[in-house]
Amino acid sequence: MKLELTAEQRAARAEYRAFAEAELAPFAGQWDRDEALPPEIIQKLAERGWLGTIVPPEHADAALAALHAQSIGVQAVRIGRVVAQHPRMVVMRTHVGGTRVVDLLPGDQLPRIC
Repeated sequence: MKLELTAEQRAARAEYRAFAEAELAPFAGQWDRDEALPPEIIQKLAERGWLGTIVPPEHADAALAALHAQSIGVQAVRIGRVVAQHPRMVVMRTHVGGTRVVDLLPGDQLPRIC
């Protein structure tokens, strides 16, 4: 069976790639050395809905409250949780009540684009 991306998926991939090549790749080495991302890049990712983070469960409510207090974070939502049964994976709940496991990317994230 041959699986192919849909037209929508191909367009999204092209958009992600263009953004990464223009906005991330030219500066990634310096950001890695600085161990920091400029706030402007974080905001650009957030505005596109491409910013994700992992927060310990005991801090999740506080993290969401902090995001909701900012204009760019008012639509932030909890989309999954890391569980011991699936090391290094995120279990996401679907809109219809099911779950799916999404592999985390290996190594350090710059930042993870979901």
